[in-house]
This record gives sequence, C-alpha cells and structure tokens, in this order.
Amino acid sequence: MHVGYLFRRVLLHRQRPSISPRRLLTTYIPTSERPEDVHATVKIATSIHLANLVPGSVLFAAYATIYYGMHLEISHTISIASTLSYWSYSLTIVGVLAAAFASTHEVVASIAALLGTAVIYPPVLWCSWLDEGWFNPRASNSVFGVGAVDFGGSGVLHVVAGTMVLVLSLALPSSTTSSTTPVKPLPHYSSYASASTMTLWLGTCSLLVNRMVLVVPANYHVSTTIACLVNPTLAFAGGGLVGYSIDFFVQNNHHALKSRSSPDAVHTCCAAALVAIGSLGPLAEPYVACLVGASAAVIVLVVSRLPWLQTLDIPLQQTIAIHLIGGMWGVFMGGVGGAPRNQDDIYGHGRHIHSFGLLYEHRGSGGAGVLQWATNLLYLGCVMLWTASVTLVLVCGLRRYGLESDSPHVAFDTDMYAGEDGYVALLDDDDHTSVAVRSPGHRRRSSDILRRVSSPISPMPPGSVSPSLEELQGRRRNSPFQWV
Repeated sequence: MHVGYLFRRVLLHRQRPSISPRRLLTTYIPTSERPEDVHATVKIATSIHLANLVPGSVLFAAYATIYYGMHLEISHTISIASTLSYWSYSLTIVGVLAAAFASTHEVVASIAALLGTAVIYPPVLWCSWLDEGWFNPRASNSVFGVGAVDFGGSGVLHVVAGTMVLVLSLALPSSTTSSTTPVKPLPHYSSYASASTMTLWLGTCSLLVNRMVLVVPANYHVSTTIACLVNPTLAFAGGGLVGYSIDFFVQNNHHALKSRSSPDAVHTCCAAALVAIGSLGPLAEPYVACLVGASAAVIVLVVSRLPWLQTLDIPLQQTIAIHLIGGMWGVFMGGVGGAPRNQDDIYGHGRHIHSFGLLYEHRGSGGAGVLQWATNLLYLGCVMLWTASVTLVLVCGLRRYGLESDSPHVAFDTDMYAGEDGYVALLDDDDHTSVAVRSPGHRRRSSDILRRVSSPISPMPPGSVSPSLEELQGRRRNSPFQWV
C-alpha cells in the first residue's frame, strides 16, 4: 500500500510539476450565477513528512523491544516478522491521519499521528492480536472464551484512525475543518483513482497473507492463502458493482449531478468493501465475503451523504465514511459471518470452545454464534471508547496551547499584482484556478483582499450576462485592470 501510494504521488508530480512554494488548495470566486461556468479544483496535499513517521516509529520499536525481551521463548524470526508487520500497521494509521488533515491542519496531523502510533495503537494491538490479549481468539484468557474476530485489522487499524478523525473533526473549530469549495476532478483523475483502488486491493491481499503466515498453523497455509486472495477479490467486486450501479443511476437519471466525478463512487465503494472484509479475511465463505463488500459499500455511500458530513473537508469525509464506518461494519460482520470450519482451522486448536458467526447460529450450537457476535460488539465499543478518550485529551491539549486555531495553509498571490489596488492573481492561466502558498507575512493583505472580495456586489443590470471563467481569463491576459 505504501509503495503504491508513493508511486501514485510520483506520477502526480511528474504530470504536474510542483513549484516552490508548493500549491495546496484552490480559491473559488462566484463570478457567475451559472454554476456550470465556474470551475474549481481542490488539490489536497497528502504528503507524509518524516516528522509524522519517525517519533512514533521509534517509540513503537522501543515497545516491541521491551515486549519481546520479556518473552524470550518467542523465536527471533517470529519476533522480527511480527514487529515489522505491526509497525506497518502503525505507518498506515499515520498515513490515514496525515491525509485526513493535510489540507486543513498539519500540526494536528503530526500530533495525532504521534499519539495514535505511540499511545492509542499499542494497547489495541496488544488486546487484539498478542498472545495475552483479552480479545485474541487464540489466547487462553480470551473474553467469553472466544475472543473477537478481527483477522485483518478492521478494528485495530481503521476504527482507530477513523475514530480519531471523527473526534478531532467534532472538537476542533469549524474553520479548520469545513470546506465549501466545489470540486472538479483533477486531469487524469480516473487513472489515478483506478490505480489507487487496485493498489488498495493488492495491499489488502498482502496484509491478509502476512497475517496468515503469523497466526495460521502451517498445515492450513495453502487453503488460507487462497481464501486471503479470493475473499478480498469478491468483496472488491461486490463493492465495485454497487459503485458502478450508483454511478450509472446518477449519470442517466440525475443530469444535474453529472459534474460529480464518476470514479469517486466506484473508488469509495471498493475501498469501503476492502476495509470491511479485512476483519473477516479468510474466515468468511465466498458468498459472505461478496455480501460484506456490497453491504459496506451501500452503508458508506449512505453515510457519506449525511448533511453534517458534507460540511467537512473532503479528506475528512472520506476518512470518516470509509475507515470508521467501513471498519465498524467489518468488525460487526466479523461476529456474524465467520464460518465454523474456517474459525476452527485458524483459531480452534487447543480450545474446547468452537466459535463461529451469528449467521450460522441456526445449526443449533447453543448460543455460540450469539456469543461471538456479542464479543465483537464489546470489542468494537472498547476500541472506540479508548481511542475517543485519548483523543479528547489531545483536543484539550490543543486548546490549552492554542494549536487548534491554526488556519488552512492558503493565501493569495499578492506579490505579482500587489500595487493594483486590491487585484489578486485569483485566476491562473490554466484551468486549475490555484493560488500559491505564501508566508505568514502576507496574511494581513490577504485578509483585506478577502474582505473586499466577499463584500456585497451591486446587482447586475437586467438582461446582462455575467462573464464566464474563460472570458475573465482572457481579460486578465489582455489587461488585468479592465475587469477589476
């Protein structure tokens, strides 16, 4: 997943060379009463700085050293493999948090990444996957004797990251998280979205196979490996089918929504399906995997249309809808769709209790399916409660030191036309209408310009037509003073 992410960022920068200072966001000016004449592009900076990765990684390495130093009976090979595997999960959490807040609050992204990696994630990892964990199905002291089903980390990874983003979005001022900018897809966005979606599928399969090597007995490796490849593919197909259906419905029945990017629905549905199937992984039967993917896609699409969520910045919307809601649905279905034979093969050795999902309760098990489902719900509640509690402490610290008031890194290009009585280079020569990032010294002039731009405009004479974006750009090239 990380290699695919970096590859995508390299392609993006090669397609559109970066400038110094780099460009982050876009300014939108309502120059017309016809929305179709106004084009704006939101460019989100999703770069992950070393400041987000190194401190948490160092602390996580210290935790791993202490833990495996106390458990010398574990071989060095397993210790190293487990540490690298769990560390990659922590980096994924960092990536999710950095991408969610990169366009609105980089300070919050850095601090939240450190807190998530060094404070929130290790206890969740311990209780879910390590040998003494309360919710580990392979542990002798597991909750209710069955533990919680979270094979691929829907709760360990996605619910943790999504809950942090949700709490921060609710607690921070709206000025740092809200966005009313209309969105137009980037050039070649379809190719980027497709590459990102396929990379996510490949990363999910690799993640499940990695977990299989660590926890599944060797005599079940072949069958479990096949299931780790087949189930994500079927969930991916189920989510993609829902996305294509939604896209087809929108494109053919709601002409007013044609400006919405068609790859968005497909990408969102596929991502939600892969996040949800991560909890079950090879434990589900093929048809259950497909149903989990399709149902996750429908739920995430419904949630993403909530009015409150629409007021947030686009990366925050996607993180909450896909990671939090998709992860919650995955953990929920982990207690529903686990097949008896698969759970016995992976978790049943050395245990006297046979566990499986609620879907198979009709086989007369005496409540084992209900017990597994209840355990997963308890596990989900504990993870969300722990994550939300620690994140609220972070919010109190941010407010105590005034870090929550940092505004988005957006300013106007006031240097080129600084002496033109308020004219600002709001329109580029290209169609992207981007504005360059400037130093804090420009904030006073930018605020004055914003006040002028947002002031009431006298009504246009009857019968007149406001100029289109192309006309305004043509006037700028000819004489910047004419239309100002």
